[in-house]
Amino acid sequence: MGIHLRYGDPSARGQENAISAWYSGPALARQIAATNGLFLVAEADDACLAFAQFVRRPGDSAELARIYVLPMHHGRTIGTQLLEEGLVWLRRAGISRLTVEVEEENPIGRRFYERKGFVEVGRSTQHVFDHDLSSISYERAVVNPLLDRTWGVRA
Repeated sequence: MGIHLRYGDPSARGQENAISAWYSGPALARQIAATNGLFLVAEADDACLAFAQFVRRPGDSAELARIYVLPMHHGRTIGTQLLEEGLVWLRRAGISRLTVEVEEENPIGRRFYERKGFVEVGRSTQHVFDHDLSSISYERAVVNPLLDRTWGVRA
């Protein structure tokens, strides 16, 4: 989901509760074990630097359910590499569309998706853990020859 907390903001407590639930050890263990998608981990020296989860949806679409790169590793193309690896897997699985939701107040995440060929397709607000979470829905084709180094890779 790529949510970044605004510390010091009273509404951040609701975000902290949501993130604690979504990214708890048991929650991540269930997602890693799930058979309806792909969970990638970027690591170095036995330490997790980043992860991404792609989940198949009905039809020919999938969702980038979560992608996270430790802030100290931003700008090192780790997120891009995770996305590209996921796109290769999705294409081989016959998926043609990838969706993602990002918090409206997450300019880093929004910029990342827009630079990777995602286009805005909607906005919504959900009440989550006593916090109104405004998000933007993005979508892109799995194969985008103008942006992907994965173009031309054979399944």
